[in-house]
Amino acid sequence: MSLLFCNEDSWKKVGSDIVDSILEKEAPIDLLPWRDSQITCWRRQLPFYDDMFLLSLVCDDWKDQTRVCFLEHAGGARLRLNGDSAPIHQANAEASLRLDEANVVDYLSFFCFFVRGDAGPFYVLERKDDPLVPADFWSATKEGRGEGPTPDALYRPPRLHRSDEATSSFLLSTLIFYGNALFAADMKVFFRGNIEMINDDPLIEKLPVACNFPLKVVPTVH
Repeated sequence: MSLLFCNEDSWKKVGSDIVDSILEKEAPIDLLPWRDSQITCWRRQLPFYDDMFLLSLVCDDWKDQTRVCFLEHAGGARLRLNGDSAPIHQANAEASLRLDEANVVDYLSFFCFFVRGDAGPFYVLERKDDPLVPADFWSATKEGRGEGPTPDALYRPPRLHRSDEATSSFLLSTLIFYGNALFAADMKVFFRGNIEMINDDPLIEKLPVACNFPLKVVPTVH
């Protein structure tokens, strides 16, 4: 599942009335200066919710592949995804979260992208042809010295090891692109939606390329 690459078939472009509604009802302070800009809104169903959609707002005037994202209930109520875990936990409590072996990797990618650390998202590397991963990431080396392993050489897709009814959780392993580093991580995803990183192993640090994807619009300085 590509969370933000809106040209995939799972994404549908919606009318400007949705953008107008967000500007009027949620009134996000970082979007209001862009009211007269050409903001496009895309929507997709999420495979682990029965009644929740993901909205992604994009604008050519925003820098660094910025996306403004919301979870939208089928009834229209919205939760801004701002980098904190609280909106996702609220959605999990209010919506019909349904995790299984077929969609738990998608949920892991979703949660790790939208719950941020100091260096940005914990980007789950689901596939090597991910259009949002910088092209030079795969051949990068520590400090750009051209020595040592590359992400391309170390790549392996996320793996579901088991589902454990005793602990109500799934155990997975995945590669994580975080800040300017590549990690191997073991993750426990609980049936109710909480996630615990139980082990992380830095594979390459000080890469010359970083994972960013801001969720808030930075004002343009004139």
